[in-house]
This record gives sequence, C-alpha cells and structure tokens, in this order.
Amino acid sequence: MLILTRRMGESIRIGNDVELVVLATGRGQICLGIAAPTSMPIVRSELLASGESATAQQTDRSAVPQV
Repeated sequence: MLILTRRMGESIRIGNDVELVVLATGRGQICLGIAAPTSMPIVRSELLASGESATAQQTDRSAVPQV
C-alpha cells in the first residue's frame, strides 16, 4: 500500500484517466473528488463487502460535477 499526504486542493493521479482531489478535511474525515471516465465503475468498498451488486450501487455521476 502506498501512503501519501495531501492537503486540500492537492490531487493524486492514477494512470492517465483517474484523478483523486482532496476537497475538504475535518472531524476525522476527508471529502474526495474523483475524476474518472464514466465507463469506469466507482463503488464504495463497504458495499462490495456487504454483498451488494457493484452495478446496482455504481455512483450516479450525472449529479456530481467533474473536476
């Protein structure tokens, strides 16, 4: 596992297509923005662990602005 420190507004690139941006921090949580192709499913790991279908739980990207 790679561990990086980022501040608000800083980002991490994964390959050429995925960018993670730290939008906010506080109260033991962080808010991440994810810019990725709409064809790439993004699913919270706890949903996969609970046995939910990745397709049914895919993020609705139409409501989330692209970074």
